Amino acid sequence: MGRDPSHLVLECALQTHPNMVLISEEIFGQEKSLQDVVNDIADLIVLRSQHGKNFGTILIPEGLLVHLPRMKSLIEELNKFFSKVDKVSILIFFGKLN
Repeated sequence: MGRDPSHLVLECALQTHPNMVLISEEIFGQEKSLQDVVNDIADLIVLRSQHGKNFGTILIPEGLLVHLPRMKSLIEELNKFFSKVDKVSILIFFGKLN
C-alpha cells in the first residue's frame, strides 16, 4: 500500500456503508489534531448511543497519523533520531539486549 491509502478506505466505505470514514487528506486540510479526531469519533459514539445504537463501524486509513500536524513532526524527529543511532543502541534502549 502507498503512503496515502484514503482511496482504499473510500472504496471500502462504498462497499460497507460505515457510520464514519476518516479521510487523511480532509483531516490534513482541516488541520485537525489527534484530539479533534478522537473528539469527532467520541461525539459519534455518544450520538449513536443516545439513539440506542451501541454498535457501529469506523474506517480509519493506516496513513492517518502521518497527516496529523503534530504527529508528522514527531515521526520526522523519531526518524532523524533513529537514523543516527546504531541498531545495538536501540535494542539496549528498549531493553531487548543486555
